Amino acid sequence: TMLPWKWRSLVTLQKPLVPSVRVVQYNILADYYCSMSFSEGAYSWKTRLPQIVSKVMSCEPDVVCLQEVDHWDDVRDAFKECGFVGVYAKKSLNKPDGVAILMKENIELLRHEKICLDGDYELQKGSRDQVAILAELRIDGKTNVIVVVTHLKSDHGGSYDSVRLSQTMIILDKLKEFNPESPPIILSGDFNTSPSSDLHKLLQRKTVSTAIGDINHKKHRKLQHSFWLDSAYFQHEQKEPECTFKVAGYEETLDYLWYTPSHLVPQVLLSIPEASSVPIHPSLEEPSDHLLLFCEFG
Repeated sequence: TMLPWKWRSLVTLQKPLVPSVRVVQYNILADYYCSMSFSEGAYSWKTRLPQIVSKVMSCEPDVVCLQEVDHWDDVRDAFKECGFVGVYAKKSLNKPDGVAILMKENIELLRHEKICLDGDYELQKGSRDQVAILAELRIDGKTNVIVVVTHLKSDHGGSYDSVRLSQTMIILDKLKEFNPESPPIILSGDFNTSPSSDLHKLLQRKTVSTAIGDINHKKHRKLQHSFWLDSAYFQHEQKEPECTFKVAGYEETLDYLWYTPSHLVPQVLLSIPEASSVPIHPSLEEPSDHLLLFCEFG
């Protein structure tokens, strides 16, 4: 297919293996936040939804992980027309949006679980409204893959680093319970944290000593987990992209596609050029303030 970006291309990292799974990660910018931050007319939901769908479908994905979904019925129906089905978890408390995993109809959803990212690691129950979905999928009728989608607590400037670390540990603990058999794992999301953060170190190196918990009740702890994870984009260049989020006056890398290298190999990536070549988002061509990530894993 023709890609809808002039400034991006598909990069083949190695000779494709079969079977493979093609995954899109995309924070689609909730209508609620869009109409608060950007002039309504140009970026109406009615205009943006078809753009979102066509961008996603240009990658010919098997699995789609989305954040900031606040019109789930619309999103579900639009992707159903493309042959996808999905599960959705709305943020708790009073946030309008949530996360979703969509998969091709021929992929079997064996089981899934929605979790609230609070109530542990020094976070009070009910103190946070972030969520995650863990899903076990069967690709090609034979290969099981666990896909996790999340959207961690946001802020610009790092004051909530400790909260995001707690939320990540909650996901990793739940993942250990969810998959005693340890099939391949893909952990996709908007982690709202930069590549230089302790959270990136924790995921990549399995351990970090740092402050966790709510900003007023931080505790210093050594965190560790048992998963060997790598980031698909990091793997490609031995560094993360310069940005996956770019608005006027601010750019940062916030979105990641983590995977277990013991089972999976990135084969094809949708390139992300240096930040200076990335246009300001959203725009008439770009329906979100985040970039879409795509990887085909073998």
